Amino acid sequence: MQTFIRRVSRIFVFFNKLCLAGALICAMVFPVTANAQQQGGGQQGGGQQGGGQQGGGQQGGGQQGGGQQGGGTGSQAGGSGIVVDPQGVLRVLTMSDSKLNRIRQQSSVEQLPRNLRRHSKLRKIALGRLEANLTNALESGNELPDEITNLAGLTQIRYVFVYPATSDKPGEIVLAGPAEPWVEDSFGRSIGIKSEAPTVQLEDLVAALRVFPPGQPSDTLVGCSIDPTQEGLASMQAYLQRIGTV
Repeated sequence: MQTFIRRVSRIFVFFNKLCLAGALICAMVFPVTANAQQQGGGQQGGGQQGGGQQGGGQQGGGQQGGGQQGGGTGSQAGGSGIVVDPQGVLRVLTMSDSKLNRIRQQSSVEQLPRNLRRHSKLRKIALGRLEANLTNALESGNELPDEITNLAGLTQIRYVFVYPATSDKPGEIVLAGPAEPWVEDSFGRSIGIKSEAPTVQLEDLVAALRVFPPGQPSDTLVGCSIDPTQEGLASMQAYLQRIGTV
């Protein structure tokens, strides 16, 4: 029993130190959050809290749950970045500029091939042609163009058409689904201009084909395991022994 109590005490000491370390990291990483919340002169987060009417049922321009508190489109940290609210929730805040977004979207669309600049309810991609384009790019040493890595702007794969081979034509598998022009968001992710849905990535399609190979129809789950190494386990035990003697 005494051995069990000592182990529990060590665990509590470890987690107390871990929480303290986390608090110190947050204090070093997010110092700007507290400074950016200007509480002098009736302003908080780059704007007036609730437009100066906190008691009138308005707080944060009527938008607090959307990650915005104060001054309509102004963010609580006074600009783009991150903020930790009083409940300890970390949010990513951005200030959108509709005019700048339109210019950026128009520029992105103009760089796409003409046949990909319009929305399509059902765009089709032949895997045979896709494989041929990949082979040509690899053999020539060129980077894959965006229309290939983004699968021509597909936002979903709704249908898979299988065309059997004939005497004069090889068989083909065709993926089909809604598609639209795409643009990179502030995090570098490709999303549809209209729906803002992420585009289907070539690398995700390849990963899915590798995970679910032919002959294994029972596979219905994709997962991974995090397996510590023996060196890592030994280091962890040594660390626990050190903090247990403090």
